[in-house]
Amino acid sequence: MTVTTSNIGKRKDGEEEDVVVLQASPVQAPAHLELPRYKEPSAAEHGHVNTSRLYDEAESIDEEPEISFISPATGFEAVFEDGSTRRVVLWAVQDDGSMFGVALPEDGKPPLSVASVEDEDGFVRYKAKAEEA
Repeated sequence: MTVTTSNIGKRKDGEEEDVVVLQASPVQAPAHLELPRYKEPSAAEHGHVNTSRLYDEAESIDEEPEISFISPATGFEAVFEDGSTRRVVLWAVQDDGSMFGVALPEDGKPPLSVASVEDEDGFVRYKAKAEEA
């Protein structure tokens, strides 16, 4: 602490008097008591950052839509060019919002794979069973 004396103060009665000015010098805390100061982290301190880069790359590679979920299809048939029909048992909804029907195979057994009936030769349209051809 620094102490300075000056003779510039005046009292109310006009007499001059000495004024004492105290100036505090900064106090240095011991190193083990100092608070850590903020600093910008370096790349080495920061570590690995997870981003969506891998997802974005995989999405661009895998352009084909994938099946998100399936739903039962009651009351629908697939109509073919020769006039034959097959029962549609499932609707497959894809991640891009499109959907397609899965029909029972000609033998009538449940399908072992989820394949679009629209890709079969001669497919014309879907129709509700109550609807007339």
